Amino acid sequence: MADQVFPITFKPGILKDGSPFQGEYCTNGQWTRFFRGFPQNIGGMATLPTTIPLQSAVPNAVYVDQETPEAPNIFIGFASRYTQGGQYFVLALFNGTTGTWIKPPPNNPTIGAYWQIIPITFQNGQVVSKSILCVPRMIATITANIPCPGIFTYHDNAWVKVESMSDTPQNYTKLLTEITGGVLFVNPYLFIYGNNGLVRWSKSKINLTADKPFKFDLLKYSINISTDKVIYGAGVRGGTASPSALFWTLSSVVRLTNIGNVNPNDADDISFKKEIITNDSSILSSNCVVEYDGIFYWPGTGRFFTYNGVVVPLENNLNRQTFFENVDMNKRQLVFGVKNTVKDEIWWFYPEKGNEDDVGCTRAVIYNIMDNSWYDTAVMRDCGYFDNVTGNMFTVGKNLVPYEGDTDNYIWQHEVGTDQVNNNYPSDNPLKPPIKAITSYFTTPIISYASFNNFKQPSGIDRWMQIKRIEPNFVFTP
Repeated sequence: MADQVFPITFKPGILKDGSPFQGEYCTNGQWTRFFRGFPQNIGGMATLPTTIPLQSAVPNAVYVDQETPEAPNIFIGFASRYTQGGQYFVLALFNGTTGTWIKPPPNNPTIGAYWQIIPITFQNGQVVSKSILCVPRMIATITANIPCPGIFTYHDNAWVKVESMSDTPQNYTKLLTEITGGVLFVNPYLFIYGNNGLVRWSKSKINLTADKPFKFDLLKYSINISTDKVIYGAGVRGGTASPSALFWTLSSVVRLTNIGNVNPNDADDISFKKEIITNDSSILSSNCVVEYDGIFYWPGTGRFFTYNGVVVPLENNLNRQTFFENVDMNKRQLVFGVKNTVKDEIWWFYPEKGNEDDVGCTRAVIYNIMDNSWYDTAVMRDCGYFDNVTGNMFTVGKNLVPYEGDTDNYIWQHEVGTDQVNNNYPSDNPLKPPIKAITSYFTTPIISYASFNNFKQPSGIDRWMQIKRIEPNFVFTP
């Protein structure tokens, strides 16, 4: 009798919330994704050549400026003190050209800050200026209202502390007490937000001067969009009402649209109106909102959400229950999201319950937008960044394939080959070879030909079975 060939078929994704006997999805996996419906090993990663590891410090924000790809500038903020060469760093720039770490003078802000690092561009006459804005939001607890100790920009190859954000030092001090949620730059306005639903915006682009994006009038240009804390803001398309912005509070999503100049005698008197999109949502952390092709995705406190003009729950029948049962809500502010457009994915890194207080994110849940599938993997990371210009995904954290005794953090570029390449290790060190293979596997559904045929139809037959050979049909990363 000729051998019969039966395909082992399953849907894309890894089922964590159901029984393994359901048989439609894989039941486990590590460093495995599903791409166009087929299982595939997740790509490799390589460290950026920063000359030194990040040792025991806890990074929580990173921005990689790749205008010069061969020598990128790397901005990084730490929640704890990082000591190097007799200096301590809480905010630092790694200069890719000189290969040195540079901190802002004279001293770093308070240890424990949760940083926001964003590029801003504005026009001063005919000159377009670019700055990297570094804001310590001081929100180790998402609901805490701790004043911001100070804001830094990196402009024209120098650090500048933004003392000119308002017209008087007294106003500047008051302004810092309100930046507990963060900042948002929607050209040409800088928004600040935080306590009691308060949102402020900087003066108008008319007669713009070099420091105009940092000029605020505390008697004007503000609005209360809710009664609870504003957590996150993002620019959105607004058509004739541009610029427009979307803000997340602890329980709502609110849109601000530009209604133009309301006082013709005051060129700066621009105003915005609010539109409450929903009062029935939640948000897990200030770093978990991810924009993908103009649509926003984020985890709340019990379900996932998406916004595309309206807020709707994002279906997740594979690992929603497992995710929310295992995420450590005492560390919810550590959760962060990064997109990976090369593979149509959004990664949310999160801390699992049962770890020590100083252990950060230990796992990532991944949503594949094209396949509408979910899977997860173990990985230790503290923060991440996606560069839209180059399409590169970066994260900061430990080796995926560990070395004995090595607990340092490194800056990783993802989807680089198939191996882990740690460029910080000398190639002649036998204990720390720079290249290590990454283990990747998945567990198929339970196969029961005696009860079901290969089309998952009940058959009720009683036969002896013998597996002679399995022909894998996998798509491997080149």
